[in-house]
This record gives sequence, structure tokens and C-alpha cells, in this order.
Amino acid sequence: MINKPNILIFMTDQQRANTLYPYNMAITPAIDKFAKQSTCFAQSYTVAPHCCPSRVTFLSGLYPSQHGVWNNVDVGNAIRRGVYDGVKLFSEDFQENGYRTYYSGKWHISSYEGPTHRGFDMYSAQCDTKTYAGEPNNSRPFVREWEQYKRYKEKTERGEGEILRRGYNTYKHYGVGDKVQRDDEIIAAGIHIIENRNEIDKSY
Repeated sequence: MINKPNILIFMTDQQRANTLYPYNMAITPAIDKFAKQSTCFAQSYTVAPHCCPSRVTFLSGLYPSQHGVWNNVDVGNAIRRGVYDGVKLFSEDFQENGYRTYYSGKWHISSYEGPTHRGFDMYSAQCDTKTYAGEPNNSRPFVREWEQYKRYKEKTERGEGEILRRGYNTYKHYGVGDKVQRDDEIIAAGIHIIENRNEIDKSY
């Protein structure tokens, strides 16, 4: 019997390539150490500037024109809120070939399907707060969501780590000790799954 290798994928969000090894414009000792022990693709290019189409391309190997996610799925002007029918993610291939598959972190693939619909046996409670109840995959923007932009008060002076855009709320992009994106919870949940996966597997 051939043992299947374990596969562990880390995915960061909103991170420029030139902050990482081998370019090193930022001081990232842990990532540098990890990269030197790994295979590093230093000339890779994203298919889209948005999170969702990039994530679906990574998981499907298809261009946005082929998988159907053109921009972020949870915004009012989304063209689509999930992948085309018939598109398969590699997580589904892993599951079909006997892998136990786990997910921790931001999903950002579809607003009407969750990780367990797409080849993951389970995902952490920190993954998403929403319940995927088969929302219709509307192909038209939700105009009602645009009203929120009228309520935003424009800020003129940028604080440390903030991004200011006309018509949008102030966005805190980075900061030492900040937990804006709940990274600590997501990492802790992922570590819990890894350390307790034998016990978790027994529940299936």
C-alpha cells in the first residue's frame, strides 16, 4: 500500500509578491525560512486583481472566463456569486481519491456554496460566519447593497496602515498586534485540526 503524502497549503491575502523571498522588500524571516525549504515560484502571475477569481483559478486551474467568478462574490456589483456548473476544484479530486480534507480561513469562493460543498470534509468555525443555504446564483448585481456607500464619511487624513478610497469606509490594511482579519483565530483553528486530526477522523 502506498501512503499518500500530506499536502498543506497556506494562502495569504492582499500581499504583494515583492514583499516575499527572493525579493525581500519586507522583513519576513519565518516566510523566508519556509521558502528556502520549499519550491518557490518567483515568476508566477495572478489572473485577476481580486481575491475571489484568483482563489477559484488556483483551485480549478481555469481562467475567470472559464470558471465564472469575475470579481469578488460578496459585493453589490458582483457579476456572479459562484462558479459555473460543472467546474471542479482540486479539493474535490483529493476527496474522491481518499484524502481527508480540512479548511480553515476565508472561503471567498462562492456566496452560495461552502467548503463542504466543494470537496472539504470539514471547515473550522472561524472559516465563515454565514450559513450556505443554497442562495440563488444571481447574475445581476444587488443594487440594494449600493446604498451603504452613501453612508460612508470620507476621511482626509490617513492613519498608520490605513487605505483611503473615495466612497468607501477607511480600511485598516496592517498593524502590529491588530486582529482585524482574525488571523490568530484562523491559525489556531488550523493548528487544532492538524494536531487532532486522528480524533477528528474517527468522527466520520
